[in-house]
Amino acid sequence: MDYNEIQYVTRSARMNNAAAKPIPGTSLSITERDFISARRELFSIDQSDNFYNISDGQIPENDRFTYPVIKHKDQADGVIVLLHGLNERDWDKYMSWAYVLAENTGKDVILFPISFHMGRSPKEWINPRSLMEKLESRKQKFSDVKMASFANLALSERLTSHPERFMLSGYQSAMDILKLVSDIKSGNDPLFHSGTDIDFFSYSIGAFLSQILFITNPNGIFDASKLFMFCGGSVFNQMDGVSKYIMDSVAFDRVINYYGEAIDENRRENKPVRQILKDTQLGESFYSMTSLDRLNRLKKDVFSKIRDQIQVLGLLKDKVIPSESIKKTLKGCRMSFLNPDYNYTHENPFPMVKNQNSGIINRTFNIVMDQAAGFLA
Repeated sequence: MDYNEIQYVTRSARMNNAAAKPIPGTSLSITERDFISARRELFSIDQSDNFYNISDGQIPENDRFTYPVIKHKDQADGVIVLLHGLNERDWDKYMSWAYVLAENTGKDVILFPISFHMGRSPKEWINPRSLMEKLESRKQKFSDVKMASFANLALSERLTSHPERFMLSGYQSAMDILKLVSDIKSGNDPLFHSGTDIDFFSYSIGAFLSQILFITNPNGIFDASKLFMFCGGSVFNQMDGVSKYIMDSVAFDRVINYYGEAIDENRRENKPVRQILKDTQLGESFYSMTSLDRLNRLKKDVFSKIRDQIQVLGLLKDKVIPSESIKKTLKGCRMSFLNPDYNYTHENPFPMVKNQNSGIINRTFNIVMDQAAGFLA
């Protein structure tokens, strides 16, 4: 099957109401798994922006959610955790990625959602009808805003009001992933046997989260794990998140300023921020990954120590996470970069088209997934 066909087949399979949704023509099926997050006590933020009229800690979708698993009929030798990009709300784009990884590695693939993403947020955040008035209000309030859209409005409003949400939700996501990995390794997840090998395919901000997890490596939990990063790998202040699909310019400026200088003041004064940044290894690793200076000062040569566990593939015209920023962050790690001859973006590296470019897109998709599968198999 080519890329477009895989997209169609996997999307169709997900619409099946069966407990295990078979993917036609394969021995694979899609299973939805329940998960309960234990980190709601982190969130005491008052919604002064009034985007949603309860605190973050009271959003039930973020605490109890489901995630899809592409599963082999027989017991697989390992599992790959796939982590997505920032401000994404459905798995359609990633089902083909997960399918090919499962087929080419013989491993199962878990598509795990970051906090407040992918079914972990209220439906009102993505309903254009309910957002129309809020979007116009934001444009009036910030007359020079760029890239404001229905797609990025919720994240933009929330981060403009409280930029600490980026770190707090990332911390919750990291703790959820550690719980997931621990449950699998200990045999507490009925889908997998005790001691199952666990690797990661991480894209965009999912790569950033994975880097923090791997350099923290609590109790050696990732000693035997491998990490393949696609369109990711940079420290935070080398990224450019201004996009109608990610966040608008006002929100991005607020976040960059906060994690540039204001974060040091909040390390002293903001209790939740202080508790994470100063009292946890994950917080220390996150802080180090906010800039090259902090990384070199606090975690010098950390990636060279785990370079055999990491492989990176980027796109040369990626504007969100530029190739030069990845090179500066991950010196000494295995990395390569593609520049396919079609109009791609960071947010949409494999556009679904039916024209003369479809063959090139299909070949590029296969190059990326073959390289990932070769490393993670």
